[in-house]
Amino acid sequence: MNQFLSSCSNLQAIWSNSDWKTTAPSSVESIDMFEGCYKLVGGNGKAYSYLDTNFNIEYANPLSGYFTATNSPTGVTYYLRNVATNLYWGAANNWGTQASLVDEPQYVILKVQGDDTYTMETMASNGGGSYYFDGEYMDGSPVALTIKQLSNGNVTIGRDGILYGYDGSSSVLGRDLTDAESPNAQWMLLTQADIDAEND
Repeated sequence: MNQFLSSCSNLQAIWSNSDWKTTAPSSVESIDMFEGCYKLVGGNGKAYSYLDTNFNIEYANPLSGYFTATNSPTGVTYYLRNVATNLYWGAANNWGTQASLVDEPQYVILKVQGDDTYTMETMASNGGGSYYFDGEYMDGSPVALTIKQLSNGNVTIGRDGILYGYDGSSSVLGRDLTDAESPNAQWMLLTQADIDAEND
């Protein structure tokens, strides 16, 4: 896949489903896959930049790359499963709305705010129209989150230089992780189709 779309200087968009992700093995070479695609902008706001040093398959997705999701105009719906625990990001514990690791899938909608920056709309609500992850609870006002895709396909989710994940002991979402390589701080982005396939 080396230079697959290289020098497609008039290419402006690549459309995909919101759950599209590559299944190519890590051994597949994709050097300069998007190099020279000067007008290309992903639905998340990711624009071609001369400052990028890699234009490889890492950017072939609608969440953090150059693709644009066609089937989710208001946001991309996912279930977030922690790699270390196989538990889901959801609402539980204090008031039943504290961000926690839970057994049953609870969907979130990731809404693009800028390059690698999102807000997280949730299933929880305090009755006052607040239904976003606010940094601690799932029914507050939205905060900007940084979501980075890793080379293994998982993502980290953080804010202000810290990462969210499993703290090693509590079901309350850890809010002070720093090691992006740790499974505790890594999340799988699953779609409804992924969940359904696992339950078949």
